Amino acid sequence: MIFETADSSEIAIPPMFIGRANKRWSNVSLILHKAWYFVVYDLQTEEGVDENNIIFCSSSDQIAEMLLVKNLHIKDVYLVSPGYLNGSDSWKMENIREVWKAELNNEVDGTARIYVLADGREYVHSLCTMDKNDFNKHEIIFEINK
Repeated sequence: MIFETADSSEIAIPPMFIGRANKRWSNVSLILHKAWYFVVYDLQTEEGVDENNIIFCSSSDQIAEMLLVKNLHIKDVYLVSPGYLNGSDSWKMENIREVWKAELNNEVDGTARIYVLADGREYVHSLCTMDKNDFNKHEIIFEINK
């Protein structure tokens, strides 16, 4: 988990409006400086379609799980990445198409995540090297088809 909230940030909304299990927060803190996802989705309910919901996800596996939910349609996924990952000196939010697990080409053990943006650019996150040419994609975690 990379998001944190504080009790002082909770917005008091009566449970009859949001349900007892739900809470609203005026802000959250990002604890780890690592990539995360901004996901826009529609949810089919008995009353109709609940459109343009937004959720923040801290892992690609969470999005893969969302893709399995029958009454949920993911419209857009954005990668929110720190500068060390996107090659700049600041955070960026960019539309993403795929995320892959990858392994190093040589005999040294090493794994990575390869993020494929909507425009075809790729970012590599690994503890070994950030050069995408050092890795082979071997397992897709998720792919967004529009």
